[in-house]
Amino acid sequence: MKKVKIAQIGVNRYSHSVEIFRTLEKQSDFFEIVGYALPEN
Repeated sequence: MKKVKIAQIGVNRYSHSVEIFRTLEKQSDFFEIVGYALPEN
């Protein structure tokens, strides 16, 4: 089975993005993390 490639662009303090990203990392049989971008602050 071909993996779904995931890229996360931007995060928000209240978006639960960290939890979502960690969950995707645990599902490495199905998803491939190909990149992420954080806002400049």
